[in-house]
Amino acid sequence: MGRSPADLKRVLTADAFLRASGAPLLRGNSLRILRNGEENYPEWMKAIESARKSVHLEMYIIHNDKTGRRFRDLMAEKARQGVAVRVLYDWFGSHGPLARWMWNPAREAGAEVTLVARGQAALEVQSGHAVNVFAELAGTSVVLDRVHAVAPAGIFKCKPGGPDDYVYVYCQPVRGHMWEALLKAIGREDLLGDEQWADPKWRGDHRDEVNGMLGKLG
Repeated sequence: MGRSPADLKRVLTADAFLRASGAPLLRGNSLRILRNGEENYPEWMKAIESARKSVHLEMYIIHNDKTGRRFRDLMAEKARQGVAVRVLYDWFGSHGPLARWMWNPAREAGAEVTLVARGQAALEVQSGHAVNVFAELAGTSVVLDRVHAVAPAGIFKCKPGGPDDYVYVYCQPVRGHMWEALLKAIGREDLLGDEQWADPKWRGDHRDEVNGMLGKLG
């Protein structure tokens, strides 16, 4: 007697899970989808608060803002309670140096906080230029010298302004159409044709002003 389509689907699904995870499918579990930060963060914090032995937190994006500091303070409190606390955060997604300073109170409380990234970069800034930029990406070494600062570039808050609403912007200096497309996307057509703002070197030299324009949109 052949299997029904429903039975065959269950077998194939179980086999797919086994191939992807290396673990057999265990029945009797339940799943609840948490769709955004407003649903996720309270549940994460409740789980951290209930921890008795250890807490492992891995974040790609975590900033030195109200939400980020709430997680930091909670992890610091658990460390003071004797719970083993370990944090992994990404250098690129979390604006490396800024996040490092933010986590100092947790480190002082005994938490183990580690910076991770696929690529690590070190640079010296001199007269508005990045000098001797060395990046190590996936085992490949790339060396750049005398690279002008790029603007706009970075992670910016965006609409509708929720805790997860960020956008990454990088406008290549050698591609003028990218700058024009960005101006249209953010409703700043008044700057189209402006020779000063269209000059990538000028934008790099005034990156705080350029990035600040995007920072006001969130």
